[in-house]
Amino acid sequence: MENTQAAEHSRSARRRAQKRRQIQRGRVIYAVDARQMVKNREAAEVEKAEKQLTRARNAKKKAETAAHKLFLDELKAGYKAW
Repeated sequence: MENTQAAEHSRSARRRAQKRRQIQRGRVIYAVDARQMVKNREAAEVEKAEKQLTRARNAKKKAETAAHKLFLDELKAGYKAW
């Protein structure tokens, strides 16, 4: 019975330790620092989303250009033959 309780205790301790990951080293984190960390994280997420949006817009523009290029090449060939 004690072995089971000891194993249960160690399992719960490991679970708790995983939930309390250390996010910084060194000094104490004050509320001001924590707020700044949150702002920085949110700003990084916004920047990442903006980059992703820009990449999507560029891909769309490139696809549209490729689709029109075939049509324009045919027009140019038609004008030369005319």
